[in-house]
Amino acid sequence: MAEDPDMKLLEREFPALAGLVYTYGGSYRRAELRMLGNVLRHYFDAPDFESGFEAFVRCVQTEPLDWFRGWRVLSCTVRPERAGA
Repeated sequence: MAEDPDMKLLEREFPALAGLVYTYGGSYRRAELRMLGNVLRHYFDAPDFESGFEAFVRCVQTEPLDWFRGWRVLSCTVRPERAGA
């Protein structure tokens, strides 16, 4: 959705998310957070959102491993020989 979203595609494929673009750093309202959580829960379990803006959301206080245990993640680091470059 980022800087230059394809609004026609977004409105066609993900209409619920179209209202979350062009917020310019403004905080999401409670209804927007609830709607975003509902959309994401179609794909995976996640705790409720407490606050958010742009691409960042804060979940309500919970034990993260209760929700995300077993998820595979990709972690990247700088190779030691490139660390000082």
